[in-house]
Amino acid sequence: MDEVDLYLHPDWQRSFFSELLEFIKIEFPDNTVQLILSTHSPIIISDFLPEDIVSLERKENKTKVVESYGLASNITDLYLEGMHLNSTFGEHSKKAINLLLNRSNKNALSLQDINLIKKIKSKNIQQMILGHDDKS
Repeated sequence: MDEVDLYLHPDWQRSFFSELLEFIKIEFPDNTVQLILSTHSPIIISDFLPEDIVSLERKENKTKVVESYGLASNITDLYLEGMHLNSTFGEHSKKAINLLLNRSNKNALSLQDINLIKKIKSKNIQQMILGHDDKS
């Protein structure tokens, strides 16, 4: 099954494997079934044992099998370590946060910057940018 997460809402991804196993037990009660699934969903990956996952990493035009993360792994860990991402933010957000951090370090936040920071839902990110000196 290729890209089993494709078009599925995250909540449906959470129940996909459990429901698939229930279906297999009903349809093939006396047979052994081998499934091979592909996915880029950390939610689906978190339902599998690490030894049942083949995780590939590409560096310097070489692809190799690397340690897999799986069963009950934190989604952030799966993205950063298991899927080898360098950030869990979109690139636009990452650039904006870095810009705000640089301005904050230079004590050069504008009123527009402060208003943007207030729109960030994560209080941890807000505090990281503003530091201990609450500029709001």
